[in-house]
Amino acid sequence: MIKLIDLLNEAPIGTYTTIGDFKKGASYKDTRDRVAVSHPTTVQKVTDMLKNTEVDFDFYFVNKPGLRQFSEKGKVPYEFIFKPFPEGLGLTHEELGDKTINSDNITVFFVSNTAADKIPMTAWTIVHRVGHAMNRTPQFQDYTKWIDNEFDELLAIYGKQKVSRTYDNDYKKIRTHELAKGRLFNAIGTMRSAREGRIHLRPYEFYYELFVQYLKDGKITFKPLTKNILVGYGPYGSKSIASTQNLSEAQEKLDMIANTIPYFINDVLHANVGDIFVM
Repeated sequence: MIKLIDLLNEAPIGTYTTIGDFKKGASYKDTRDRVAVSHPTTVQKVTDMLKNTEVDFDFYFVNKPGLRQFSEKGKVPYEFIFKPFPEGLGLTHEELGDKTINSDNITVFFVSNTAADKIPMTAWTIVHRVGHAMNRTPQFQDYTKWIDNEFDELLAIYGKQKVSRTYDNDYKKIRTHELAKGRLFNAIGTMRSAREGRIHLRPYEFYYELFVQYLKDGKITFKPLTKNILVGYGPYGSKSIASTQNLSEAQEKLDMIANTIPYFINDVLHANVGDIFVM
């Protein structure tokens, strides 16, 4: 165990600790991930990224055989951490530094990096995955349902009507709408994934990216909308463009979304203080 941060004064991270042998591959298969999570630069960046949050976190990175099966498990009871593997993580109080779980913080045990695109464990990725760990909580579900509907309404201002995933079984139509939404996210997002035009590949990752942005900056920042937006490509590479005749209405909608997201994310954070998550 490498104890990298322990009860820093006025820091958003109460504990940032590795458990297990990070010189060998176990639940963390990639050497780059094992090096990254314990690198002082990563630790400092994670701490800096969370300095604007109203709650504190405890992060435990656990590299032990078999634990990858628990990746993205989400909220777990206290007993799960100490229950023998494979019913639990099988940790000991000694491995946690003879400490109990801090009920004043949000605690996350990271047991692997199984990101779909195999994204390295940078500071941004770590905080992004906190969102994934919390995504099945009622508060996070409220956040994603609300924001998804708001962006559907924004696209409608551009003439792209919402597609019902419940009543419309046309997968192509649903996927076309999702890609249009993803292109919109590429156009308005200010984080790296949007600037590089990658959001449309997995549009709903944008909601987690906004979660990270708010934790990092204490606010949400979008690029201004334009009258025309790229929403896809037609035959032979032709561009599919959506237009609005009411740009001011669209921009007002986007500004409202930016101003409201913090309330939802703060609900997520405050409602889950004292809870334990496995990612």
